[in-house]
Amino acid sequence: MSCRANEEELELSRKSILRAETQAEKSSLSGFDLFEGLPASQLLKVEQNTRVQEFAEGDILFELGGTGQELYLLEAGRVQTYRMMGDKKLVIADLEALAVLGEMGCIGQCVYHCAARATERSIIRLVPRKDLETLMDQFPQVTRRLLDLVGRRYALKPFAQMQYRIAFAREQCVHAHASCGGQLLEAAAV
Repeated sequence: MSCRANEEELELSRKSILRAETQAEKSSLSGFDLFEGLPASQLLKVEQNTRVQEFAEGDILFELGGTGQELYLLEAGRVQTYRMMGDKKLVIADLEALAVLGEMGCIGQCVYHCAARATERSIIRLVPRKDLETLMDQFPQVTRRLLDLVGRRYALKPFAQMQYRIAFAREQCVHAHASCGGQLLEAAAV
């Protein structure tokens, strides 16, 4: 084997090793906008404490009013977040891969303000609240991004807010009417 062939082989080996090291250093969290610009070493540290869970189509990830201790990172699949008003569903978001959800279960009182259901087979990475809090303390941009996400997701447009309030008021009227045996409408007619 010539000296030139040895040099080329060594160079290919070196590039292969560098490529493998780069891939090993890349965290699965780095694809999420929430963690953009954070050091790979920090993301890898957080990732060690995460767990990955598979959800089948129709599986419920969390319920309205439930308490949470984890942030959900949608790695693959689709998830819908929503609220029910009687028999009406108000869709908050239809989410695809690389979306973040369950944020309300990790801040403040840790109560979910909606429910989430897998609309197809989905792979979710669960980040413990304590690790998210550590990131938010060390990297204020994570806190800002999380607050932006909450604002975008829960600040309904005026028309949607009005529809939501009308649906809620209607359900309250139906419930009141049913609980008094229909006498409310009869008394109001007199």
